[in-house]
Amino acid sequence: MASTPVETPAPRMYCGECGGSYPVQDLARFGNHFVCVNCKPAYVQRMREGVQPVGATMAAVHYGGFWIRALALMIDGLLLGVVTVPVAVIMVMGSGGLKLDPQNPDIAKIFALEAVVGLFSLVVGLLYQGYFVSQRGGTPGKLALGLKVVNAVDGSYPSVAKAIGRYFAYILSGVVLYIGYIIAAFDSEKRALHDHICATRVIYKR
Repeated sequence: MASTPVETPAPRMYCGECGGSYPVQDLARFGNHFVCVNCKPAYVQRMREGVQPVGATMAAVHYGGFWIRALALMIDGLLLGVVTVPVAVIMVMGSGGLKLDPQNPDIAKIFALEAVVGLFSLVVGLLYQGYFVSQRGGTPGKLALGLKVVNAVDGSYPSVAKAIGRYFAYILSGVVLYIGYIIAAFDSEKRALHDHICATRVIYKR
C-alpha cells in the first residue's frame, strides 16, 4: 500500500509593517525588509516620497523590556520545574534514597544523581526552547505575556538551530551575576547578551 506523501507547510515570515505572519511567497521583499500585500502600497508610497528607506529592518517594533522578560523567564522556569522536579524525585527514590548521615554520606551517588538530573534538565530545556521558539515564535512564558522572539534581520522565527544556540547563550548571560540579562535594561533595543550573540530580538506581538 503506497504511503500518502506528507505535505511540508510553507515557511512563514513576519511582515515588517503590520507584524502579521504570512507564507514567505506572499511577502514582497525590499532589501532585507518583507512586506505583506496589504501594507505594500503604503510602504512603496513612502519609499517614493523618500520617507521609507529600502532595506529598513525591524521597523516600528515595540521591544520587550527587562522586567516583563524576567517575568516570562520565571513562568518558563515554573513550567519546566513541573517536569524536571518530579523526575528528579523519582530518580532519587528509584536509587534507594540518599544517606543523610554526615559521617557516611553517599557522595558518589549524590554526584551521579546531580549529573543525571542536570543532563535531563538540559535536554528538556533544549527541546522546550528549540520547539517553541522556532515553531511558535516564543516560549509559553513569553507568549502568555504577548512577547515573541524574532530574527533581527527580517522578523522571522529563529530556526531550530538558532533557538537551541540561544538556549546555550542563556548560560553565558547568567555566568557572571546575570549581567548578560541585566544589560537588556540599558540596551536601546532591550537586547540581552544572548540576543546580541544570536541576532534576535524580543518584541511585542501585534
